[in-house]
Amino acid sequence: MSIGIAVWEPHEDLDGLLARADSAMYQAKRGGKGSFTIAAPAAPLESSKTPVGA
Repeated sequence: MSIGIAVWEPHEDLDGLLARADSAMYQAKRGGKGSFTIAAPAAPLESSKTPVGA
């Protein structure tokens, strides 16, 4: 059995969480039977707002 683990980040949506967990699972599968991988933390979302006075 191979396991991929992702911890939800407060700024992350469900699709992002599932994508990271899926990626971790496939990385664990590449590691062989009995492997597990913990996904890297999600990157914070970039703000698309223009600063006041810019």
